[in-house]
Amino acid sequence: MTNQSFKVLIFIDWYLPGFKAGGPIQSVANIVEHLGDLLELYILTSDTDYSENDPYFNIIPNEWVDVGKAKVMYLPKTYQNCSIFRRIIKEVNPNCIYLNSLFSKYFTLLPIWVCKLFFRRLPILLAPRGMLKSGALSLKKNKKSTFLKLAKWMGWYKNVKWHATSEEEVYEIRNYIGKKPIVANLINFSGNSVKYILYNEKNPGLLKLIYVARIAKVKNLHFALEVLRDVKSKAKIEYDIFGANDEQEYLQLCEQIVKTLPDNVKVNFKGILPPHELKLVWKDYHFLFLPTLGENYGHTIIESLQNGIPVIISDKTIWNGLENANAGCAIALDNKPKYITNIELFANLDNSEYMKMQDNALNYANEKTKNSELIEKYLAFFTT
Repeated sequence: MTNQSFKVLIFIDWYLPGFKAGGPIQSVANIVEHLGDLLELYILTSDTDYSENDPYFNIIPNEWVDVGKAKVMYLPKTYQNCSIFRRIIKEVNPNCIYLNSLFSKYFTLLPIWVCKLFFRRLPILLAPRGMLKSGALSLKKNKKSTFLKLAKWMGWYKNVKWHATSEEEVYEIRNYIGKKPIVANLINFSGNSVKYILYNEKNPGLLKLIYVARIAKVKNLHFALEVLRDVKSKAKIEYDIFGANDEQEYLQLCEQIVKTLPDNVKVNFKGILPPHELKLVWKDYHFLFLPTLGENYGHTIIESLQNGIPVIISDKTIWNGLENANAGCAIALDNKPKYITNIELFANLDNSEYMKMQDNALNYANEKTKNSELIEKYLAFFTT
């Protein structure tokens, strides 16, 4: 099925070349990569990256520019308003709009308001991007709870078609939004699979771990550090942290825990790593260690596996069956002893044992990211 005359106008707070907002950017970029030849895709976004004030270098604002298989318009803050959105929607004349946040003032709530006032027949599709997960809702809990109750009472999301990426998210939408909305359950597209992997040398008594995510409560870095603090093994453990500092107080908490670690555990805060550089460093590590409070998808997790790097994660993601596949482990957050046991076990793996895990990680990733049938399902979601 192809329908290149079918126009989708996508709203998202941050987009390429930005990367600091993490998963949602990659989710939309993967939609563009897989569907950009089949649909006419337009993206409205801000002219800065997440948590930045300065606009992207060499970006032309307020004009449509080609970025991959989509046309993108980067809007400065002063252009993120109802009148501009109304004008753009009228000019593009899309068949539907696609929103990528639940709480975004400028790229979800305002577009909905504009459609309710001026484009009542324009279909609205919305992907909450994990914002209804318990871990995400626990942050600014009262404010979010009040908003959801008010939005439900006002019928704010009436006639919105929802995009869930897991059965759990379907339940979350039904629970917080209501039983009536149409909800499509479509897993996120993954990035392109790696054809071959670089085998990492692994000696018993050495474990090199990597963390790639925002330094924020929802990513649960402090828990990972507490696990490493309680590991009894004398193996040499290195843990490199790559990610933007979202919350200064939380970073300080993590830094205080680092000071209590035993001498055989070294933690390094490496700062932000752009995606093109991340591809080059997987070969330097043995496991991704990311016991997150919840992920809508977890692009970093699947990218790690696609590069043959097993993962140590929580059970709050869609990536299950890791232990049976011998590609890592997904452990309940209330079972800290099991995290500790697995860290000690992995630290003592020899090279042949670890190479088998690398093969299993790649096989697991390839099996989980077959996209051919998914393309048809996405096309149906947008066009019907």
